Amino acid sequence: PIVAALPVTENENIEEAVLQSASPEFQRQTEQPGDAGTNPSDAEPSSTINVINPLVETEVISQARQIDVAPAQSEIATVLSEADVQLAAEQKPSTAFVGLAAIRSEPSEAWLAGLSAKVGYTIQIFSVLTRQPEKLQQFLALLDTNMMLDKVYLCVISGNDLRSEQWLVLYHEFGGLSEALKTIEGFPANINQYAPYTRNLNDIECAN
Repeated sequence: PIVAALPVTENENIEEAVLQSASPEFQRQTEQPGDAGTNPSDAEPSSTINVINPLVETEVISQARQIDVAPAQSEIATVLSEADVQLAAEQKPSTAFVGLAAIRSEPSEAWLAGLSAKVGYTIQIFSVLTRQPEKLQQFLALLDTNMMLDKVYLCVISGNDLRSEQWLVLYHEFGGLSEALKTIEGFPANINQYAPYTRNLNDIECAN
């Protein structure tokens, strides 16, 4: 940067002095022979103004602004982390009962609550992943058409390394195996196409 000392007098315009200092003519005038050997301590004190090259000053200010507005890496990581958590929460399968499933929600909870004390069998007539609620609704509508919905219980089984989280559709309860098998034989064809089978009540573990 070019720095020049300008004497300040009462009648001198500072703005004009700044403009003049940037011209080549002014620079030649300020470089007097013998200036390099002059001892600064011998010079008489005077009021001076430091003139800085405007282009250099603009570059310094621009760099300072870039530093101020640059976000910290830790802040960026925090924002991404919160976004990932929110996205994961939105994609998590829902086990909430809606539609026809909601009608059987309370009866299912009451039946499952006393399941450990019961001895006998039930019939599993359908199973579907919890991330496919539309398929559950379609099957329940089919049961409703066949007047079977009022004997259906819904069971949610947790996922693990071998299986995904699922809804089980269980039909009624029976004291003996032969009774359950006879019931399956009497199911309509549009229900038997899903290959229903008997299950021991003691083997059923539901998460709901």
